[in-house]
Amino acid sequence: LTFVPHVSPSVLGVLAISGEVHCILNLAKILGLKEAALSEVSHQFLIFRDKDAHYGVAVDRVDGVDFVNASIQFSQRTYLKPKNSEPLVVLDGSSLFSDIISAEELRA
Repeated sequence: LTFVPHVSPSVLGVLAISGEVHCILNLAKILGLKEAALSEVSHQFLIFRDKDAHYGVAVDRVDGVDFVNASIQFSQRTYLKPKNSEPLVVLDGSSLFSDIISAEELRA
């Protein structure tokens, strides 16, 4: 992970994987969660490949990943409450990345 100066606090840096450069986002900061200290050993990266960009998020742990058909109509709610006490996070990677880019453009 290479840190980049003068970017949003939501951006940790960039990561090169197989010749592609990915912007790595700080998911904890974006979601307003407590942040763990970043180390190569303790963090994993989820990589999103969109038609327009390649980016990823740093996470403390991943318990599972399920892919959802993009044509499914979702509720307008911004969160889902799971039936049990376990947390459930559903991410729209494209929206997450574009919202951060839009916020940065407004600051410029």
